[in-house]
Amino acid sequence: MYSHGSSARAAASGKRGHGGRPYRPPPDRSKKDATPPPLKQCDCLIELDLFEYANPAEGTSRTHDTFGSRQAMETTVRDVRKIFLCHLQIPGRNQGNPVALVSSSVEVAIPACHYIMQRIVTQETVTARIHRNVKANLPVIAGIVYKVKTKSGHLFLQDSSTIFTLPWAVAMYVMTDPVQEMVLLQTCLDNLRFRNSSFEYQLTSHGTTMFAMASQPDIDEILHEIEQAVPVAADDPLVDRREG
Repeated sequence: MYSHGSSARAAASGKRGHGGRPYRPPPDRSKKDATPPPLKQCDCLIELDLFEYANPAEGTSRTHDTFGSRQAMETTVRDVRKIFLCHLQIPGRNQGNPVALVSSSVEVAIPACHYIMQRIVTQETVTARIHRNVKANLPVIAGIVYKVKTKSGHLFLQDSSTIFTLPWAVAMYVMTDPVQEMVLLQTCLDNLRFRNSSFEYQLTSHGTTMFAMASQPDIDEILHEIEQAVPVAADDPLVDRREG
């Protein structure tokens, strides 16, 4: 171990390591890029039916027009991995499969799914199947994912024609003033819970975008309550809250 005196001398003349070799500080592990968990440790799978990848490319390379270009597709895959800590698996040229979004949980996957929809340029809606926990063998939720172009709206609506329970849905809301709007959103949820003791939901978020998951009637109530509590100016381009 260096003494205080030797450390001072080393600092004055340029630090040296053991054996007189140049000193190399330890790597700053806090700056290491975050990565998603290995696939075998992931529980959630969302299958997205994108036309371009539904069938093999029949001997030609894929253009990846779905995302605008190959480069745009590769950027989306990297962003989903680095920013959202999810895996985005694109079928190869000789494959015909859904695009797979794989993550540790559905709460992690939902913001990534919204991001992917914003990067898709060929489809406004995508049929999808959400496997909330592939290891627990939970029922698959089939429905439609929407490219939400508004401040709030439905991101996902379950197909109710094949189920006998209330359909499941996901709503999203983009905050422009998180400090003020977070209080308003909490008030909305408190009001709903006060009026209906059976009201249940799950919340997740990424950045300034909030996502709520619940039965469709409860999601519809959340969106209605938000529209009443957080009015949007008439000239705001996000005022139109139509799905997709």
